[in-house]
This record gives sequence, C-alpha cells and structure tokens, in this order.
Amino acid sequence: MRKVNMLSAKEVEKAKPLEKPYKLIDGEGLYLYVTPAGGKFWRLKYRRPDDKEDTLSLGMLAHVSLKKARELKLEAKKKLAEGIDPKEEQKRLKSGAEAEKRKTVLTFERIGREWFEKRSLDKQEGYKKLLKNRLENQLFPAFGSMAMEDVDAPVILTALRVVEKRGAYDMARFRTH
Repeated sequence: MRKVNMLSAKEVEKAKPLEKPYKLIDGEGLYLYVTPAGGKFWRLKYRRPDDKEDTLSLGMLAHVSLKKARELKLEAKKKLAEGIDPKEEQKRLKSGAEAEKRKTVLTFERIGREWFEKRSLDKQEGYKKLLKNRLENQLFPAFGSMAMEDVDAPVILTALRVVEKRGAYDMARFRTH
C-alpha cells in the first residue's frame, strides 16, 4: 500500500482552481475535490457493504474544515464496520429531516390563515369575524397543527362530528362557495 502524506490546513487553503477538476488526497479515501469554478468539496471514496466502490459527499470546505472532514470520515468508517452504507444513511436522514421541515412549515393553520387573508379581502366585517371565529374555534383546535398532507377526509369528518354533536348543524354543513 502506498503511503500518502496527510494534507495540512495550509495546503487546503492554498488550493486554487485549475482548468480541470482535481483532487487533493488526505488519505484513507478522504480527499478535497477542487472544481474549475473554484468549488472545494470534501469527499470520501469507500467500499459499500456490497463491496462496490462509492463516493460520499461530506460538504463544502466553506462549511467543513479539514479537522471536521476527518471526523466525518471516521464516523463513516464506523458505520461501514457496522455494515451500514453511510451514503444511504445520509440520504435517509436527509429525507426524514426534509419531511419534518415540510410538516412544520405547511400546517393546516398556516395555510388556513393565508386562505382567510386572501378570501376575506372584499368581505364585510361581520362575515370576516364569523369566518375567523369558526376557523380559530372549530378547525384550528381540531387539526390546525397537523401537516396539510396529513389532513384527509377521516380527520375532517371527525372534526365535523364534534360540531354536529353540539347541535351546530349549519356549521357542519359543507359549502363550496
């Protein structure tokens, strides 16, 4: 096996773009990939549990230091020792985080309030007050904090059944206009 000198922080900092992309090798599969446009990205070349070669992106040099890239390399190697593909793990964690972010951003209440603001622009004050009151007292408590994608017919029907049990049949009636 060939001995590779580990990179110094100074070498990493001095890396300049060339006409073609190139790699500065740190060792054990870790390298800095430098693009002609000046991008500097940490990558890790490794063998997946199925023994195929792959590359894991560890982040941009602007966000990930040499020290941090080495720590991430060690974490990836630990996962590989446990039979876990770090790239697949990274994808799984990222998709889960994105799903959670969407759920917290697009709640029924947030969309409902935006809808109310647009819908009530040309309405009389009495109607605006009635509509806002129904949203805040009937719908938002029932499923306002839920992600829009989770609000389906059974959830809405459950909320309507509560309104019906109170005897407020006109409020439970569905209107399309």
